[in-house]
Amino acid sequence: MKKTTDRGFVVSLHHDASPDTLHVNLKWQGDHDISAFDLDGLGQVLHCENETENTGWAVIKPSHLVNPGDAVPLQKGAEIVNLQRYQSISREGISLVVLYESQMRR
Repeated sequence: MKKTTDRGFVVSLHHDASPDTLHVNLKWQGDHDISAFDLDGLGQVLHCENETENTGWAVIKPSHLVNPGDAVPLQKGAEIVNLQRYQSISREGISLVVLYESQMRR
């Protein structure tokens, strides 16, 4: 079976402290950061963090019904950012990676 590296999957959902927010746990394969995924497709993202190399979570105000097993695709261009992140780390150091990613989000 081929590994799916172009999307993450909702593993679990939990109501957050606020009644209109959800804590969404995601899992993926491949060299990605949680911010590489199109979390806005789930709703308004209030916060997100990586937990491990292939897991992370987000607190969202959902725009529609979100279920465990839902696929969350990579943002357009995320594969390019990941490739350039790797190249920057290996050549220039991590500070350039942070600068590059913040410029890409504008």
